[in-house]
Amino acid sequence: MSSSPPDAAPAPLALYAEAPVPTEYGLFRVMVFREQPCAPEATCTPTEHVAIVCGEVSGGEAVLARAHSECWTGEALHSLKCDCREQLDHALRRIAAEGRGVVLYLRQEGRGIGLGNKIRAYALQSQGHDTVDANRLLGFADDLRSYRPAAEMLRALGVRSVALLTNNPAKVEGLAAEGVTVARREPVAVPVNEHSRAYLATKQSRMGHELPDGMLAAQPTTSLARTLEPEAMDSDAEALAYDRMNHDAVNARFVDDLLAVHPSPRRVLDLGAGTGLIPLTLCRRHEGTTVTAVDLAPAMLRRAASHVGEAGLTARVALVVADAGALPYAVGDFDAVVSNSLVHHVPDPARFFRAVASLAGDTAAVFVRDLCRPDTADEVDALVHRYAADEEPTARALFHASLHAALTLDEVRDAAAAAGLRGFSLARTSDRHWTLSRTAR
Repeated sequence: MSSSPPDAAPAPLALYAEAPVPTEYGLFRVMVFREQPCAPEATCTPTEHVAIVCGEVSGGEAVLARAHSECWTGEALHSLKCDCREQLDHALRRIAAEGRGVVLYLRQEGRGIGLGNKIRAYALQSQGHDTVDANRLLGFADDLRSYRPAAEMLRALGVRSVALLTNNPAKVEGLAAEGVTVARREPVAVPVNEHSRAYLATKQSRMGHELPDGMLAAQPTTSLARTLEPEAMDSDAEALAYDRMNHDAVNARFVDDLLAVHPSPRRVLDLGAGTGLIPLTLCRRHEGTTVTAVDLAPAMLRRAASHVGEAGLTARVALVVADAGALPYAVGDFDAVVSNSLVHHVPDPARFFRAVASLAGDTAAVFVRDLCRPDTADEVDALVHRYAADEEPTARALFHASLHAALTLDEVRDAAAAAGLRGFSLARTSDRHWTLSRTAR
């Protein structure tokens, strides 16, 4: 499984550069490793492989990982002939949701034959040959990739063992042959289209890939429609069920990400503050912050008042019962306008974003996060099981309804633009959230 001639000494791998990179999936540490030329006088450009790291992986056991080979056609052109881009997206989202993991991005296009030969193989495939026979007709083995660079990067990162995101058992064998302990293999299910179905079937039948059950079955042709839920949780029972859910990790990440956009918030308007946990987390994290916490549901703010009083922060957190779309505030009253998980409650999202645009003007920071509506009902069920399996039945039902009521990324972008909000960025930031943000000016 090596792409080097038998008599060639493997080029040593060395860390060349690293930096934090914010992405639509979350914040990653990107580390570039170079294969050094064998001779000191060599002038060729070294091959650069990349470790895309989330969280702390040094010393980790069963660290979520993917050994991913570069695919220019899929990742740059969004080619429909393969599932490479979808596999990479899945890995980054899955690792971001886990909070720890690494994608080992290997510069081995076309299973090691290079981009030019891959396009030649595509030409043969257009004549009716499958991916295996196309490579053989060009004189190549079925797979010329080496997993030595992936193994060296894992050792450099201090990873002790991995949970490998792959449908290809040969990757498990290849990493094991290079000394990597694979604690388990986690299958990857991605959408299949009419162009990729035959390719995936060939990988399954001729290359030993173990695709998840039903992956090659007919795919849904329409996305999940939005189903509205009540705009406010009016009852004490609903507020209590919401309050009993464990929001600690989500709230902490919201505040971390907000402070990355606006490190020194002084006067913050929180729209849809619910039971007040984010205002409390923010005030504890930043001494100079005061928060005006707005919510339409008195039941939610009664619970918020209890939390604020227990925390001794009544002087810094003001609770206001009001509609976020009709507030008695003006531009300049706040240096940051924020919201977490309110938009999916709003029948007309453009109205919400008009309020944000009006209050933030062109200078205040904006940070809005909410759920992203999945494509299918099965995905909704999977998210509810993943994040709310241990919650009360009422809480699970609330989360299920919220996912159905959430917006897609395109719907958020259209609503914010139609409302006149300027200078924002929008990204998918976890497997269930989108984030719209703008730095203060």
